[in-house]
Amino acid sequence: MSRFIRPLFWFLVVLTFFSLLSHFLIPIINYGQIGKETFVAEMIRSFINGETVGFLFPIRHFLEPHHIDLIPWAEEFPIFHLIIAGIHKLLALISIDANPIILSKTLNIGAFATLIAGFFSIGKTLFPKGDSNTPWIFAVSAVLFPAFQLYSIEVMPDLWMLALCVWAIQKTLAGKHFNAAVLIGLAALFKYYAAFTAFGIGLYHLYRWIKTKSSKEFLNAFTIALSIIPCVAFIIYFIKAGIPNPITEYRASDGHGHLSSTHGILEIKKWGRVGLWLFVKNSTIFGSLLAGFGLYQIRKSIHPLFITLMIGWFLFPLTFIESFIVHDYYGLQASIGTTIFMAIGLIELSKKGKIFFPSAIAVLTVWGIFSVQGMTKPITDFDRIVEGYPKLLEKFTSPPKRAFVISGISKPVIPHLLKLDSWIASYAEADQETINKIMINATVEMVMIHGFTSQDPETDQIKLKLESTGLLEVAEDRQYETTRLIVLKRKS
Repeated sequence: MSRFIRPLFWFLVVLTFFSLLSHFLIPIINYGQIGKETFVAEMIRSFINGETVGFLFPIRHFLEPHHIDLIPWAEEFPIFHLIIAGIHKLLALISIDANPIILSKTLNIGAFATLIAGFFSIGKTLFPKGDSNTPWIFAVSAVLFPAFQLYSIEVMPDLWMLALCVWAIQKTLAGKHFNAAVLIGLAALFKYYAAFTAFGIGLYHLYRWIKTKSSKEFLNAFTIALSIIPCVAFIIYFIKAGIPNPITEYRASDGHGHLSSTHGILEIKKWGRVGLWLFVKNSTIFGSLLAGFGLYQIRKSIHPLFITLMIGWFLFPLTFIESFIVHDYYGLQASIGTTIFMAIGLIELSKKGKIFFPSAIAVLTVWGIFSVQGMTKPITDFDRIVEGYPKLLEKFTSPPKRAFVISGISKPVIPHLLKLDSWIASYAEADQETINKIMINATVEMVMIHGFTSQDPETDQIKLKLESTGLLEVAEDRQYETTRLIVLKRKS
């Protein structure tokens, strides 16, 4: 079987690429992350157009009723955004008007390749005297991991954060601790979530310091702590720099209470739910079972670094618990551990008999591809809405300068695609008080309600709330293939 591992890897790479190709040209695809992707796309466009306050704060053309006029997005230093904007400007010099979305996804394909190479290297470092195919099995596990496939076609910097974390872990295993600190510091700038991988690596060095009494290990832990200072400094600067919103006088710092929240952390049942969610949510059930099998096989010889890393990954979503409302991307770093244990599980299966390894690969491949296809739900109606917008404007005496967009699907997508200055709100945020504040205090000439089908009662409830202000009348109510758009204009 060993002679087939390398050809199998390249076959899976090609298969995965073609399975994702249909999504590559779709501007924003993943319904689950569509809001975050739109924020990133808006930031990139603002950098390209030079619409910034200072160097680091791009202007956005849509804002929630409770947010500031600057991007309220302190989850990453804008390295990813600036790289895309820079490439776009360089291509413009030779008269190529590149699509920033395609540039973003191309860059993330590079992140996917970097991440796969990192897992290959981890396999080589963990098993220096093992079978020559062992690193390739680690690479196969990375290729087949659904979350990595998904984030390779998203307009987000998360996969670069993950790839740098993987390489930081590899350098730690290889004893190249300064390199690890540089990589984890850079990863935290791409996305501050990497600070919890840094915590796991730093905790590992503290464990080594206590065990060996070596001052070098304490210095390594201190170096890791220093590496995330730029990330922390940027977030503090962002929060302090926030200006009040003119409607609600809300500041950026008011939206970061979750960072100090401890609600629910001491409830033991939630620890179990977080643990299950962390190691299953971004994988498939079979992949998680395979990872559990691999972890069981090395239970007596597990590297202490993996234990401290899992502590860091486990603590991160707990900081976000209020009523156990957490998102997929909070546990994304735990996918690194799941992938490593999956690879070990595959290695152990290959020893059990000829049929087990290829069977496991087949299940991982098919289940992984279908799960990614299920997570990427393109809403084609966006294209039709954009195409029909010029005709819609004919119903207004002049183009609206500012709109209010209420969406049951994703708040910022329509404003971003229409390049429309807007207040935005979800159905849950659009209570009567918020509607009244915006309609009375803000210069809003058009309201758009974007929901799913005409049978959705929430959409009609929002429409009634808006009409109850006495300031609006319906200009258009159109049902598209999968969504419904209601447009209201101010009464003349």
